[in-house]
Amino acid sequence: MRVVLIVVFSFILDASCQKKCVSKQFDKESSFVCACNSTYCDEIPPLPQLVDGDIVVYTTDIKDKRFDQVTMKFSQNSNSRIFAIYRDFLKQFLGPAIRTNPLTNHLKIMIYDFNRGSCGPYGSDRIMECGADKFIDVVLADESASSYVDGVAMHWYDDFNYNASVLDTIYNRHSDKWILHTEACAGFYEDESTHGVALGNWTRGEQYAHDIIENLNHWSTGWTDWNMALDTKGGPNWVNNLVDSPTVVADDNLTFYKQPMFYVLGHFSKFILPNSIRISSKFEGVDPSLLEGVAFLNPQNQTVLVIHNRGSDSYQVAIQDACASNQVADVEIEPNSIKTLVWNHQCVGTTQATQPQGTSPTKSASTISVYYLNLFLLIATVWFLV
Repeated sequence: MRVVLIVVFSFILDASCQKKCVSKQFDKESSFVCACNSTYCDEIPPLPQLVDGDIVVYTTDIKDKRFDQVTMKFSQNSNSRIFAIYRDFLKQFLGPAIRTNPLTNHLKIMIYDFNRGSCGPYGSDRIMECGADKFIDVVLADESASSYVDGVAMHWYDDFNYNASVLDTIYNRHSDKWILHTEACAGFYEDESTHGVALGNWTRGEQYAHDIIENLNHWSTGWTDWNMALDTKGGPNWVNNLVDSPTVVADDNLTFYKQPMFYVLGHFSKFILPNSIRISSKFEGVDPSLLEGVAFLNPQNQTVLVIHNRGSDSYQVAIQDACASNQVADVEIEPNSIKTLVWNHQCVGTTQATQPQGTSPTKSASTISVYYLNLFLLIATVWFLV
């Protein structure tokens, strides 16, 4: 281990020592000397009166400095300083380079690209100022940097440890930027029992369903798996980071397996089409850790409702669209299952799903009521946001 020792010493300087170096260079390959005579010689600038937080820096270098003096301030040790480095790189280099090049000026720029609550590559975990909103606030507070940003990229890897309300915070402060989940995979834990591929593992499918529903209900506009296909070991990967995938290629290279995660993704991606508008939903009287859902109005003017049952009990539900209050659909939600329901939007005079990105929809008067007909009664009211 290399040890660097900084020796701190003190000395007293005459207040009149402020004469500058008279430089003389003897050849282009060398630095310069300071010339002195009987009437003049450069002297070290005196140490000024220091107050708490001051730091005086003296610099001598190869180019043009001999005991040059600068006074600066200590600042609070925080991730904000580190976040500012990324902000300045974006506004001074990356943003202008992307926007002024005709080959790239159509590309979208997303910032952050990490987990909800982690400091990750952006700061030390010893500095307790972590969280996606902290980084995003620093970058987007700068008008120039913000002008290059289209959206916020999120990963899922600590979603089970941090509340999704951080997404609400980001949206409420920066509603002109969209949120997109850009990376997720199962089997990433280091523990051997949960690392890599697990063929037919239903729990991982449920983890996908829960995370997608939760994030869509908190302003995320999409959700992306990290892998299209992997081998049965969870690779290939150059650092042996073996994980799971919705599609796994068999060892014979002739067969591939579609995992439960594959079909869970399809329950969303096949029906919640681009330019759909999320419908705010509220479930009452049931444990949200067991039964959850999300609803959308798609561009075909159809209502899409995805319901996920994480529990071991079956639920018989009656779904009622307030636009046709005399009609009810009875649906069984089996244990450990996911269902997607699609029907034509029945409200007359409401607009279709053409809400622009980054704007806040307003509530109309239509609702969906979901009644659970088990040993208890649950009423979930869904307000169309059109």
